[in-house]
Amino acid sequence: MLTRDGCSTGGGCVHLLSAFTCRIDGGEVALAELPRNLVINLVLGRHRMSRGALMARLWPDEEPERAAKRLRQILWRIRRLTQGRIVSADHEVIGLAEDTCVDFTAALDLARFAVSATATLPELAIRSLDHWRPLAQPLLPGSTSDEVHMARQRWDRLRLLALEKIADAMLLSGDIPAAIELASYAVEVDDLSEGPYRVLAQAHLARNDIGMAQRVYGAYAALLRESLGVGPSAEFGDILNTAGSRRLAG
Repeated sequence: MLTRDGCSTGGGCVHLLSAFTCRIDGGEVALAELPRNLVINLVLGRHRMSRGALMARLWPDEEPERAAKRLRQILWRIRRLTQGRIVSADHEVIGLAEDTCVDFTAALDLARFAVSATATLPELAIRSLDHWRPLAQPLLPGSTSDEVHMARQRWDRLRLLALEKIADAMLLSGDIPAAIELASYAVEVDDLSEGPYRVLAQAHLARNDIGMAQRVYGAYAALLRESLGVGPSAEFGDILNTAGSRRLAG
């Protein structure tokens, strides 16, 4: 059985979105900081890393022999706590167990599909809002690790593009509530990006709510002036001007 984020409720699961959790057969397993960091690095390293690379990542200032000993100890702890169902290792390579489910990996695949050239807007819009909710979740918020920070930046750029494209697809399909919710998620990712605000304004205009559309535009314009000393694009302003002209003409 699959959960909404794409991880199975049985077996071994690792969650990096919103917060780190490790689960075996649905029950949470508490991992200390170093075992948790090892698992996180495996996920961010595309599920496999050489022993040397992993030791350099976890203990950059340690002597190789001491780092190797610490690595063996941590691997033993992880195997014991997770029944050997999260991490596998041989003499050269350490990786996630083959059947380990990872929410971040599933969300990456989801976002990459959404932004791909092969994903048409009708194809995006036909899927439910719940299907896309993993894209609203941040990667390990609060972590100060350099590796996590870089991965989080990449994830935010990707999911921003995906959320905006899917919100636009929902708008074109006539699912206004879904368009508003997805565009709002995108605003939370980057509140200075204009695209999500445009979708929000257009969604409210589709509901004939010019006042709310103007509030969206005004809030974005004020934020830009305060943060960057610039205003929204002329194209964004034209969207509201055109809507106002149509109402007057009607």
